[in-house]
This record gives sequence, C-alpha cells and structure tokens, in this order.
Amino acid sequence: MAHVPGHTPGSIALYQPERQILFCGDIFFHDRPKKGLPISPPVVSVDVMQARESARKLVALPTEALCVSHGEPILEGAQEKMKAAR
Repeated sequence: MAHVPGHTPGSIALYQPERQILFCGDIFFHDRPKKGLPISPPVVSVDVMQARESARKLVALPTEALCVSHGEPILEGAQEKMKAAR
C-alpha cells in the first residue's frame, strides 16, 4: 500500500508485486481510452502538483495491469501508458 495524495489527501494505491498489478484509485483515469491516460485533472484534485508527484511515484513500479477507479483496467502496455500520462 502506498499513500498517493493529490486527488484527495487520503488517497492510496495498492500494488501486488508478484503479479505486477496496480490499483491506482483516482491518480490515473481511463474513462476515455482513445485520449490516453490522464493524471487526476485539476477540476477534481485538491493538489494537482501532489497528484503529479504521486503519479511519478507509481510509474516507478513495474506494472503489467493497471486498475483505475474510472474506466476499464489496462491489461496490456500499462507501464508505457503510465509513463506517457499527462
């Protein structure tokens, strides 16, 4: 478990290292797959800079599958999509 503030002060992410599955909560959104993988937008984040820092922390984790709160899970290419997040 990791503390990943920014979207909300108490946001967390859960990581399963053996299978490289990341449950990121609202740090990344995947509700519009054709538009990429955005980091929690300013309109719904209490601290945008902190959300970006939390996203950078999560990108460092080897990730095969990314499960988000908003949108479909990413089951292929999750690590690359996280690195390209904006």
